[in-house]
Amino acid sequence: MTGHVALVVTAAPLARKLDRILRTLTSADWRVTVCPTEAARDWIPNVPDDRVLSQRIRPDAVICCPATFNTLNKWAAGINDSLALGVLNDAIGLGTPILAVPMAAERLTAHPAWGATLTFLRRARVDVMDVTTGQLTPSPAGVVSGTGEEVAERFDPGLLLTWLESRPRSRPGN
Repeated sequence: MTGHVALVVTAAPLARKLDRILRTLTSADWRVTVCPTEAARDWIPNVPDDRVLSQRIRPDAVICCPATFNTLNKWAAGINDSLALGVLNDAIGLGTPILAVPMAAERLTAHPAWGATLTFLRRARVDVMDVTTGQLTPSPAGVVSGTGEEVAERFDPGLLLTWLESRPRSRPGN
Protein backbone atom coordinates (compact mmCIF):
# COMPACT_ATOMS: atom_id res chain seq x y z
CA MET A 1 0.00 0.00 0.00
CA THR A 2 1.47 3.35 -1.05
CA GLY A 3 -0.44 5.46 1.47
CA HIS A 4 -3.77 6.97 2.35
CA VAL A 5 -5.23 9.94 0.50
CA ALA A 6 -8.38 11.86 1.41
CA LEU A 7 -10.16 12.98 -1.75
CA VAL A 8 -12.43 15.95 -1.05
CA VAL A 9 -14.97 16.22 -3.87
CA THR A 10 -17.12 19.31 -4.47
CA ALA A 11 -20.02 20.06 -6.83
CA ALA A 12 -18.48 20.75 -10.24
CA PRO A 13 -18.40 18.82 -13.54
CA LEU A 14 -15.12 17.06 -12.73
CA ALA A 15 -16.90 15.32 -9.83
CA ARG A 16 -18.73 13.21 -12.45
CA LYS A 17 -15.33 11.69 -13.33
CA LEU A 18 -14.77 10.41 -9.79
CA ASP A 19 -14.79 6.78 -10.92
CA ARG A 20 -11.87 7.52 -13.27
CA ILE A 21 -9.95 9.31 -10.51
CA LEU A 22 -10.55 6.46 -8.06
CA ARG A 23 -9.39 3.84 -10.57
CA THR A 24 -6.19 5.80 -11.23
CA LEU A 25 -5.30 6.24 -7.57
CA THR A 26 -6.27 2.77 -6.38
CA SER A 27 -4.49 1.08 -9.29
CA ALA A 28 -1.29 2.68 -7.94
CA ASP A 29 -2.05 1.17 -4.51
CA TRP A 30 -3.28 4.33 -2.80
CA ARG A 31 -6.02 3.82 -0.23
CA VAL A 32 -8.63 6.50 -0.95
CA THR A 33 -11.27 7.94 1.35
CA VAL A 34 -13.83 10.07 -0.51
CA CYS A 35 -15.00 13.17 1.38
CA PRO A 36 -17.83 14.70 -0.67
CA THR A 37 -19.48 17.98 0.17
CA GLU A 38 -23.24 17.72 0.56
CA ALA A 39 -23.76 19.43 -2.82
CA ALA A 40 -21.32 17.02 -4.52
CA ARG A 41 -23.37 13.96 -3.62
CA ASP A 42 -25.72 14.73 -6.54
CA TRP A 43 -22.78 14.97 -8.95
CA ILE A 44 -20.79 11.86 -8.14
CA PRO A 45 -21.43 8.38 -9.46
CA ASN A 46 -22.08 5.60 -7.00
CA VAL A 47 -19.16 5.30 -4.63
CA PRO A 48 -18.82 2.20 -2.46
CA ASP A 49 -19.79 3.00 1.15
CA ASP A 50 -16.43 1.75 2.40
CA ARG A 51 -14.71 4.55 0.46
CA VAL A 52 -16.84 7.42 1.86
CA LEU A 53 -15.67 9.27 4.95
CA SER A 54 -17.40 7.98 8.07
CA GLN A 55 -15.00 9.07 10.82
CA ARG A 56 -12.12 11.45 11.50
CA ILE A 57 -9.03 10.47 9.51
CA ARG A 58 -5.35 11.41 9.27
CA PRO A 59 -4.37 10.69 5.68
CA ASP A 60 -0.88 10.97 4.19
CA ALA A 61 -2.16 13.54 1.68
CA VAL A 62 -5.34 15.45 0.83
CA ILE A 63 -6.59 16.29 -2.64
CA CYS A 64 -9.56 18.61 -3.18
CA CYS A 65 -10.68 17.82 -6.73
CA PRO A 66 -12.68 19.49 -8.04
CA ALA A 67 -12.55 22.46 -5.68
CA THR A 68 -15.39 24.94 -6.14
CA PHE A 69 -15.32 28.69 -5.59
CA ASN A 70 -17.68 28.22 -2.64
CA THR A 71 -15.65 25.52 -0.86
CA LEU A 72 -12.33 27.29 -1.39
CA ASN A 73 -13.69 30.59 -0.06
CA LYS A 74 -15.23 28.89 2.99
CA TRP A 75 -11.94 27.09 3.62
CA ALA A 76 -9.98 30.34 3.35
CA ALA A 77 -12.37 31.92 5.87
CA GLY A 78 -11.70 29.07 8.31
CA ILE A 79 -15.25 27.75 8.16
CA ASN A 80 -15.47 24.19 9.46
CA ASP A 81 -19.16 23.34 9.02
CA SER A 82 -18.88 20.06 7.11
CA LEU A 83 -16.81 16.88 7.11
CA ALA A 84 -15.13 17.95 3.87
CA LEU A 85 -14.05 21.32 5.28
CA GLY A 86 -12.97 19.58 8.48
CA VAL A 87 -10.62 17.36 6.48
CA LEU A 88 -9.17 20.39 4.66
CA ASN A 89 -8.74 22.46 7.82
CA ASP A 90 -7.22 19.57 9.79
CA ALA A 91 -4.75 18.92 6.97
CA ILE A 92 -3.40 22.46 7.21
CA GLY A 93 -2.98 22.20 10.97
CA LEU A 94 -1.27 18.82 10.70
CA GLY A 95 1.07 19.87 7.88
CA THR A 96 -0.36 17.24 5.56
CA PRO A 97 0.48 17.77 1.87
CA ILE A 98 -2.57 19.26 0.13
CA LEU A 99 -3.48 19.75 -3.52
CA ALA A 100 -6.45 21.84 -4.65
CA VAL A 101 -7.77 21.63 -8.22
CA PRO A 102 -10.11 24.63 -8.55
CA MET A 103 -12.96 24.38 -11.01
CA ALA A 104 -14.56 27.81 -10.86
CA ALA A 105 -16.18 29.84 -13.60
CA GLU A 106 -14.25 32.83 -14.95
CA ARG A 107 -16.95 35.20 -13.75
CA LEU A 108 -16.41 33.93 -10.19
CA THR A 109 -12.62 34.09 -10.35
CA ALA A 110 -13.04 37.79 -11.21
CA HIS A 111 -14.69 38.31 -7.80
CA PRO A 112 -12.51 40.21 -5.27
CA ALA A 113 -12.69 37.33 -2.77
CA TRP A 114 -10.84 35.04 -5.20
CA GLY A 115 -7.53 36.88 -4.83
CA ALA A 116 -7.71 36.61 -1.04
CA THR A 117 -8.51 32.90 -1.34
CA LEU A 118 -5.48 32.28 -3.58
CA THR A 119 -3.30 34.21 -1.10
CA PHE A 120 -4.63 31.99 1.69
CA LEU A 121 -3.80 28.84 -0.29
CA ARG A 122 -0.23 30.04 -0.92
CA ARG A 123 0.30 31.00 2.74
CA ALA A 124 -1.13 27.64 3.87
CA ARG A 125 1.32 25.84 1.54
CA VAL A 126 -1.46 24.28 -0.52
CA ASP A 127 -0.40 23.25 -4.02
CA VAL A 128 -2.84 24.47 -6.66
CA MET A 129 -3.31 22.78 -10.03
CA ASP A 130 -4.93 24.54 -12.97
CA VAL A 131 -7.73 22.21 -14.09
CA THR A 132 -7.37 23.30 -17.73
CA THR A 133 -3.59 22.88 -18.06
CA GLY A 134 -2.69 20.41 -15.31
CA GLN A 135 0.13 22.71 -14.20
CA LEU A 136 0.83 23.73 -10.62
CA THR A 137 0.28 27.47 -10.33
CA PRO A 138 -0.47 30.08 -7.67
CA SER A 139 -3.14 31.64 -9.92
CA PRO A 140 -5.25 29.08 -11.80
CA ALA A 141 -7.43 30.23 -14.68
CA GLY A 142 -11.17 30.22 -14.37
CA VAL A 143 -13.19 27.83 -16.52
CA VAL A 144 -14.89 29.45 -19.50
CA SER A 145 -18.65 29.35 -19.02
CA GLY A 146 -20.23 26.40 -20.80
CA THR A 147 -17.00 24.38 -21.11
CA GLY A 148 -17.03 22.59 -17.74
CA GLU A 149 -17.98 19.18 -19.12
CA GLU A 150 -15.31 19.44 -21.82
CA VAL A 151 -12.66 20.47 -19.27
CA ALA A 152 -13.68 17.55 -17.03
CA GLU A 153 -13.48 15.10 -19.93
CA ARG A 154 -9.95 16.27 -20.83
CA PHE A 155 -8.62 16.24 -17.25
CA ASP A 156 -6.02 13.52 -16.74
CA PRO A 157 -6.33 11.94 -13.27
CA GLY A 158 -2.75 10.73 -13.70
CA LEU A 159 -1.74 14.29 -12.82
CA LEU A 160 -3.07 13.70 -9.29
CA LEU A 161 -1.02 10.53 -9.02
CA THR A 162 2.11 12.34 -10.23
CA TRP A 163 1.56 15.00 -7.56
CA LEU A 164 1.03 12.36 -4.85
CA GLU A 165 4.16 10.46 -5.76
CA SER A 166 6.29 13.60 -5.69
CA ARG A 167 5.24 14.68 -2.16
CA PRO A 168 6.73 13.68 1.19
CA ARG A 169 4.33 11.94 3.61
CA SER A 170 4.43 14.91 5.99
CA ARG A 171 6.06 18.28 6.00
CA PRO A 172 9.36 18.77 7.84
CA GLY A 173 8.86 19.58 11.49
CA ASN A 174 5.43 17.94 11.68
